[in-house]
Amino acid sequence: MNEQINVAKLRLARLSKGYSQATLAKMASVSILTINFIEAKKTKMPHPNTLKKICDVLGINVLDIYKEVG
Repeated sequence: MNEQINVAKLRLARLSKGYSQATLAKMASVSILTINFIEAKKTKMPHPNTLKKICDVLGINVLDIYKEVG
């Protein structure tokens, strides 16, 4: 069993708030490249602290963006 980020859910949460990737990055104190890499699936498992920061800004539970694979 493996877990991955549900990128679509994360992107939808960002867009529903009306945030650009740059705005989210600034508010979460992460780089825009971090947001871009996560949404473009260029990183399989971002650091848990990074995900927590992003989810806190988006007002979602970090556990809700994981999906079970395999």
